[in-house]
Amino acid sequence: MDEKKLRQLGHRIRIARREKGITQERLAEKANLSTTYIGRLERGEKTPSLETLVTLADCLEVSPLDILVDLDSSLGKDHVKSRITSLLELL
Repeated sequence: MDEKKLRQLGHRIRIARREKGITQERLAEKANLSTTYIGRLERGEKTPSLETLVTLADCLEVSPLDILVDLDSSLGKDHVKSRITSLLELL
């Protein structure tokens, strides 16, 4: 994943976390991840696995689609949702 998309992904995670009013520390605790890792995700420095994205979405009480949609703006949202749904079915 390119740097711009990683930053966008991290930004969406940060926004969802802040909307829930929780700290990075609390999110890390809920997701069984380190605070350092959450910070690096939010800054776009780390590429999370699909399993980690699903875990974070569950902890933030949002759909994984809310975090991932628009990462590939050249495709329509329905196509992106279809691709993501197919990946989630593999879990």
